[in-house]
Amino acid sequence: MSNFLARCAAIGLVGGGFAATGDLGWLAARGMRLVNARTIPSDEMPTEAAAAVSASAPRVSPATPPQPPSAADPFRSPPPARPATQPITDPSPPSNGPERIDLTTLRPGERVTIWIGRPTIARQPWITFDVVDPTAGEALLFTPGMAARRVKVRAARGSQPSVVAKGDGIVVTPLGPAHHDQSGGETLGPVTALATGR
Repeated sequence: MSNFLARCAAIGLVGGGFAATGDLGWLAARGMRLVNARTIPSDEMPTEAAAAVSASAPRVSPATPPQPPSAADPFRSPPPARPATQPITDPSPPSNGPERIDLTTLRPGERVTIWIGRPTIARQPWITFDVVDPTAGEALLFTPGMAARRVKVRAARGSQPSVVAKGDGIVVTPLGPAHHDQSGGETLGPVTALATGR
């Protein structure tokens, strides 16, 4: 137990130091770049590759001269460029979708889209989740404009909680340490259409 408390204290001291110096945002951005990287990240190009790139690149005079790194913080790199956001389009409910889906028969990583309630003037309400643990009903819930959340999905009624059927409701319960007291979850329904895919 003392080893665990010592580790917690050390993490708290390091995190407090980053917060006090204002580098916590930089550390979080750098960590997210490393987590989301598709290749091995590198701040510097190899000298041969850099020479080849500079030799093949046409010389263009910049409109504004490059800014030298700040003398107060020589280790901070410029913030990464944000990717262009694409508008999220609402998927249409399938006309020949399944009547019911047994979540335990799905594979991890399989995507399930559920349309809920009656369509409004602008759109048909829907949720999408990727199955993480089919037997436990755990999944990553995707909502437009929000980060993925770990949830548990089950049928609102019936003897088989893993079977989601049209006409019935579903219960979505957030998982994780911040939601340990939310055992009931949120009931959504009725389900009007279902679709699965990867």
